Amino acid sequence: SATVTPTPSLTATITGTPNYTAAKGGDCYVFPQPASNSLTFVFSSDSGADMTVKIYNAAGMPAAVLNARAVPGNYNYIYLDLSRFAPGIYYYIMTGNKDQGGSLNFGVKKFMVAK
Repeated sequence: SATVTPTPSLTATITGTPNYTAAKGGDCYVFPQPASNSLTFVFSSDSGADMTVKIYNAAGMPAAVLNARAVPGNYNYIYLDLSRFAPGIYYYIMTGNKDQGGSLNFGVKKFMVAK
């Protein structure tokens, strides 16, 4: 386990294999949908990687950046505390640089915060 502080008001936690439905190989998703207090990013990678999650509000303005270094391979997840997020739609881009070379790009996806 590791704790990552991406910006001065957010905390993310990275751990190994989750106890719920894992992301399919090379994919990612978030839950719950909609989220209120916290959000879990679930992703998979066939090798260890340095991961970055960029989060944007509905207007396209940056809301947060999570940097997770040396995430082990297999299935992984990142918790995000949403206490400082306003209700609304957010978009995220999750990317990574694999330890063995190459990159991960999960594309643009969205989540909803409802309080």
